[in-house]
Amino acid sequence: MNMKRAHRIGTSVYLALLFSGADYAPAAAATRPQFRLVTVSAPPQTVEVTTRAGSYTAVFQNEARIEPNGRADGILEVTAPNGEPLTFRVVAGSLQSTDRGRTVTVWLLLRPLDADSSADLALAVVRPSAEAEPCRIYDILGTQVNAPRIHFEAEVRIDIIRN
Repeated sequence: MNMKRAHRIGTSVYLALLFSGADYAPAAAATRPQFRLVTVSAPPQTVEVTTRAGSYTAVFQNEARIEPNGRADGILEVTAPNGEPLTFRVVAGSLQSTDRGRTVTVWLLLRPLDADSSADLALAVVRPSAEAEPCRIYDILGTQVNAPRIHFEAEVRIDIIRN
């Protein structure tokens, strides 16, 4: 099997399992945080984006709502190096909480606004920054080998409404 194709299939399967809402391992059920809703709010702001091709200044914003079953809605928008907006719909999400809820990482499954195929999915990992809150690190990865991988820090508010 072609290694690029195997990578795409492996990534797609991983994302499907991650966001399916089903518990595939007993440990996942034991560590899954209990919440009613998670909101992610990053108002429009200027960020320094790093890619494999170099760095550029971009405008970024993100609004999302995540339910405990993995369903999510919202948008994530960041401009490309040429200034064109890259707009994604948030289609699924997950929350990872450690240190008794003090450290929170959010996973967002994204689909380009103009796409209708699951082959175009991307994953945004929103994790704590080494800096103080409310800064978070965004890593956006595509499921296709040639998809852009971008990295930046942004001011983000994550609210968890617990059961």
